[in-house]
Amino acid sequence: DPVTAERILAMTESIVKENEITTMMITHNISSALALGTRTIMMEDGRIVLDLKEQERAKLGVDGLLKRYREKSRHPLENDRMLFSAKAN
Repeated sequence: DPVTAERILAMTESIVKENEITTMMITHNISSALALGTRTIMMEDGRIVLDLKEQERAKLGVDGLLKRYREKSRHPLENDRMLFSAKAN
């Protein structure tokens, strides 16, 4: 649910910042992944289809990311395809 998700994300951000650690999160929410992460990896059938780092992914937004994914993959996007990782500050 959205309220619990917000709480978990806030706790995670706090822990990452305080401990200067790297975290990895799997999410179905592409907007959150783009807003919070520094690297976005999208997978299909167990293989990496798209691996975008800060500069490149910052220019895309959700629509651009989905377009790039469709260009690289063999299938339309499904909710279980997104992997997101956030790097410590």
